[in-house]
Amino acid sequence: LSLAYGRARLAAARGDLPGVRRVFREMERSSGPRAVAAYVALREDLIWALEDDQLRIVTTLTPDDLDGGRADWALAVSEAHRFLGDSARSVAYADTAASAYDVMLRGWGTRRDRGQIVVTRALALALGGHVREARAAADEAGRLQPLGSGIQSPYVTYARSRVDVLT
Repeated sequence: LSLAYGRARLAAARGDLPGVRRVFREMERSSGPRAVAAYVALREDLIWALEDDQLRIVTTLTPDDLDGGRADWALAVSEAHRFLGDSARSVAYADTAASAYDVMLRGWGTRRDRGQIVVTRALALALGGHVREARAAADEAGRLQPLGSGIQSPYVTYARSRVDVLT
């Protein structure tokens, strides 16, 4: 799955949505639709490329399907519902994700690790419609994960852009 997912990311970088979806369908033939939906949902950066039937599978996943993480699971299900046009369920799962990320942040490891959790929490807040809180969390993540000379990690920059789009 990892190698094929890398091919899907390359197709996305070229702007080739049909190519991304073709790779996902190839992955399904060898691993099954549920495994592919879970793999893509856990990594979240290409969840937007899933087709409706694949997004519906994401909405049936459990935390155990996504390495046991309640926060990541709820965020993925929130995004799937958003793409399927169910804003009420999207907001409900986004709020669940934000609460679960709050729990994770209590006593969580290194500053860098916290930055990743804070920015992912910002995505959940944005999906839940909590604009000010989402932007504040995204700003905090930028302060927690600098690469040096004030430059943010690429993931934080990417996630902050997603927060901006959502808010």
